[in-house]
Amino acid sequence: NWGAENAGFKLSLSFEQQSAEYIYPINAVLVLSNATDQVLQTIRAPIKKAYRILVTDIDGTSIPLTKYGQQQMRDDFNTTVQPIGIQPGRVFTEKILLNRWYDLSARGAYSVEVSRIVADPVVKGWTYVTSNIVQLDIP
Repeated sequence: NWGAENAGFKLSLSFEQQSAEYIYPINAVLVLSNATDQVLQTIRAPIKKAYRILVTDIDGTSIPLTKYGQQQMRDDFNTTVQPIGIQPGRVFTEKILLNRWYDLSARGAYSVEVSRIVADPVVKGWTYVTSNIVQLDIP
């Protein structure tokens, strides 16, 4: 499944397991696809610079960051942001260890949506492409 196309890109979110115990790694798999016939640009960067992640519970309440996630979002260390070109019809895949960033310790269903920064060739600036929404169950 894919989110809506934006700036020639589509973004797909999935989990290695749809149901996972909190104590085990919960990896979000993000696939960024170039849906055009030209090379498109994005960046290789730390999670906090490349992504916006929305995790909510069944009631729509935002899930807080873990201590690690808070520290990563607070730290303003110098990091390398590297532009990368995605060839037509090709994909760029990354994984995010979601329960390292977000407090998924409560049992229940969570809704997850991710946006990733990409270059918009029309306005010659940066924009976000948004994924499909995926439900994750913590038994």
